[in-house]
Amino acid sequence: MATLVGICYKDSEKRNIACRELDLRAELFHGKDPERQISFLSVETDRRLREDTDRGFCHMRFKGNLVIDGLAALNIQGQQCLRIGDAVIEVTIAGKECHPNCPLHNSDVSCSIYKDIYFGRIVKSGLMRLEDSVGRISYND
Repeated sequence: MATLVGICYKDSEKRNIACRELDLRAELFHGKDPERQISFLSVETDRRLREDTDRGFCHMRFKGNLVIDGLAALNIQGQQCLRIGDAVIEVTIAGKECHPNCPLHNSDVSCSIYKDIYFGRIVKSGLMRLEDSVGRISYND
């Protein structure tokens, strides 16, 4: 079973705010591309973003909104929906493009972070809390 273990959003001053619960709604992410409204990643990828010694742009700039333990077990693909607490997120993009000027892009260092970052759009607002289960569901707007 997958579990939500991290929640983060940016406030009006673009500071990352970590919290234990969040009333997930589109207004919190209104300035973003609808296909990239919210981001999520696995515990392992989050750890690598913080601890890898070879660091690219994602390591320095990217902060996921949701960190999910057991994400790989969900076998996520695009156009699937995830229920987290009362909220529903449609997965819109599986993977993140590499920036062509990233220091790791044309180096001998293997970086697979880009494969392990997902984006989605909020299709149903709702309260989510740390330790909520995360599951794939069928959902119709």
